[in-house]
Amino acid sequence: MNYLPPAKKLVSAILFGCLLTIVPLAYAQVDTATQPESEFTVEKAQPVQNVAEITDEISPDTIFLSAIPPRVGDDGSLVGEPGDTVQTQIRVRNNSSATVVVQSYVEDFMVGEDGKTPIPVSEETNSNWSLAKWVNLTAPRNTIPAFGSATIPVIIQVPNDALPGGHYAMITHQPVVPGAETQKGNITGQTAVNPRVGTLVYFRVAGDVTENAAIRNITIPKISEFGPVPVKFEIENLSDIHIQPQTKVIIHDMVGRKVEELDVTPLNVFPYTIRAFETEWDRVWGFGRYTAEFMTAYGDQGKTVTAYYHFWLIPYTLIAAGLFILLALLGITVAVRRHWQHRNGVEQQHITLLEDRIRQLEDELQH
Repeated sequence: MNYLPPAKKLVSAILFGCLLTIVPLAYAQVDTATQPESEFTVEKAQPVQNVAEITDEISPDTIFLSAIPPRVGDDGSLVGEPGDTVQTQIRVRNNSSATVVVQSYVEDFMVGEDGKTPIPVSEETNSNWSLAKWVNLTAPRNTIPAFGSATIPVIIQVPNDALPGGHYAMITHQPVVPGAETQKGNITGQTAVNPRVGTLVYFRVAGDVTENAAIRNITIPKISEFGPVPVKFEIENLSDIHIQPQTKVIIHDMVGRKVEELDVTPLNVFPYTIRAFETEWDRVWGFGRYTAEFMTAYGDQGKTVTAYYHFWLIPYTLIAAGLFILLALLGITVAVRRHWQHRNGVEQQHITLLEDRIRQLEDELQH
């Protein structure tokens, strides 16, 4: 029987314990590395665990969430009759390196002064375009693993007395982090600080609706020396539904000829709101009075609205420089002419004096 000293026994026990610890860790790392990651993989929602245990390892400023998609129904796909039940679904993705518990809820919203930024409204609203109270989330709280996502079924129950037209809500998602303050403000598709993301829901109740729009506040510099010429304008939506106006700006010259056609990026305009649009005419040089014709098509009925604006494109610096050069040349010409006239006059005087002197000499010789 071999005998090991106590010191060697102790060293052997330590080495054996380290080996037992390292081998499982190595297998765990290999297994984790072989797991595929996909931006579009939908992970099944997991049961909610203890929030404190999950979120102890992650802080609010390291959480990244994405709402997929950022808008749903804006293409007219969510439509229902009064009394109908309409179903759809959205996703929320955890782009962080740790598991996160995410709470989802439904809010109405108002559009900011810029005509595009949705601002959530927590209190109950009686707006004709409110949708929040019709929406039910069947899975409002989910535990989402790192770089995973959860699908949230959305059920829209349309009341029997629902008014025809557009109705809008915002489904927001926020991590449940102990001690983190709830952010109230603008919602975007992705954020990193106090993360709160959301999906805008566009729903239309079928029926007769009013469709009307107007072009307002056209802003083009009255006189430009050279281009590009900025073109800004606003569209006011006077409809019961949101619209996505298709606008073309056609530039005509002084005699009415079409010289350019500008495309404007179409953007959604919510009911009874005003949204700003802009483009530019990239012509560098021009001369004269031009007319910008705004032609906007909108709505399901193919309505159009037209407006006109006149402006000037005059290279006045070049014109002023040309006039200055012309005046300088004219001044030089006049000066040179006067000089020659003066010189010719002096020479003529000398000739006259010489002729007089010759005649005097001739008279003296004759006498």
